[in-house]
Amino acid sequence: SKALKRFKMAYNAPTQYGQPQYGQPYGMPQPPPPQQQQYWPPAPAPTPAPYGAMAPPPQQFQPPPQPNFQPPPQQFQPPPPQPMRPPPQQQPTFARPGPPPRGSGAPPPGIYNAPVRASENEQPVLPKQDVPKSFNPLPKTKGHPTVHPSKGNFSAEADARALFDVIKGGGNDKDSITNIVAYRSTAQRQEIRQMFKTMYGKDIIEELDSVLMGKYQRVVLALMRSEDERDAHILYKGMKGYGYDEDCLLEILVSRDGEELEKVKKAYKRMYDISLEEAFESEAKGKFKRLLIGLAQGNRAKWEKEVNIEKMRRDAKALYDAGEGKWGTETSEFRRYLCVRSIPELRCIFNEYSKICKRSLEESCKREMSGNLLTGMKTIIRFVEDPAKFFARVLYKSMKGLGTDDRKLTRTIVTRCEVDMVEIKETFERDYGKTLAHWIRGDCSGSYQRILLVLIGEA
Repeated sequence: SKALKRFKMAYNAPTQYGQPQYGQPYGMPQPPPPQQQQYWPPAPAPTPAPYGAMAPPPQQFQPPPQPNFQPPPQQFQPPPPQPMRPPPQQQPTFARPGPPPRGSGAPPPGIYNAPVRASENEQPVLPKQDVPKSFNPLPKTKGHPTVHPSKGNFSAEADARALFDVIKGGGNDKDSITNIVAYRSTAQRQEIRQMFKTMYGKDIIEELDSVLMGKYQRVVLALMRSEDERDAHILYKGMKGYGYDEDCLLEILVSRDGEELEKVKKAYKRMYDISLEEAFESEAKGKFKRLLIGLAQGNRAKWEKEVNIEKMRRDAKALYDAGEGKWGTETSEFRRYLCVRSIPELRCIFNEYSKICKRSLEESCKREMSGNLLTGMKTIIRFVEDPAKFFARVLYKSMKGLGTDDRKLTRTIVTRCEVDMVEIKETFERDYGKTLAHWIRGDCSGSYQRILLVLIGEA
């Protein structure tokens, strides 16, 4: 049609810049045309030489002439004088230490002291250390008790008669019992017990057991027993029923020497028709059972006035190699040293161990052990380091928090009132801020409170 022809003519019409590009309508500004590249006219081709003519010799390249250029003369200036340096001193060289022999294990951690060379011609010499050859422990001092033998007109017969009258009256006069039992030593109470049986044909412990009751009864009966019978009874109660009281067993076994443990074992066999080791075999298990049996042997060395520090250092190194220095723990090595060495030797071993391992033996035991075995090791270590602090802590734990562990409180006061109760009271007040008597008055009452205060010397 005519309209279509006119559209095509207008669409394809040329513009001022040339032909329109595809897709651009007529009349729109068009892009400028590309600039044409300017070319120089081609150089004329050389005329070929006639056939047979020789080629001209090649022209040699000659650089263009340059003007005479001369650099300005430079004046030589010498460098400023440098200060003289001292000749370098030859530093001593040290041979790198070779690898440790196979199977020796890693060395214990510590500070490395480099060898010191006196002169260039001498070999390196390790620094000398003034290491004492002997260790002088604290002198073995006898503790100060709070219960002393009666210095007045003591009469076992009069005391036996007075106790018989109280028992005959039903045991209501507890003050009279306290005035007799708590103010006598263990040896004097045994005389009263023997006299009572001679006069009336009865055992005073059985008679008092029939008329007394409760916590007061437990204290009076413990006081009327002899020392070996008292410890045997405590051990029996610690294993009676389901399970056992590891704190009770360890306190007796750790704090008694060899002679005392022999008497305790004989008394246990006589009172309960079974040996102490058989009782441990039936109640405890595993490594803790072996620890109890080892302590019950009573083979700990006696107190020494002077200790060989070299030997104790080897023992401390053996403990390190059995625990922190290897993968796993050889508990037999710990039992061997903690159950056999004397108190001064163990204190020296603890001191040397802290130098080797950079931590105390108790901290190492916490990292290597657990359960009842850890409780046993900590009990031995704490008693060896400071017996008064150990028992002060036991008394604090018996009264701490809600309620009172009367068995632990009674056991500790009765067994230590004739040994070192004065030191225990001083340590208790220093560590916990209040006196032991203040704690007893707050946790106990009645006749039970009064007899405990008499036993600790605070009546």
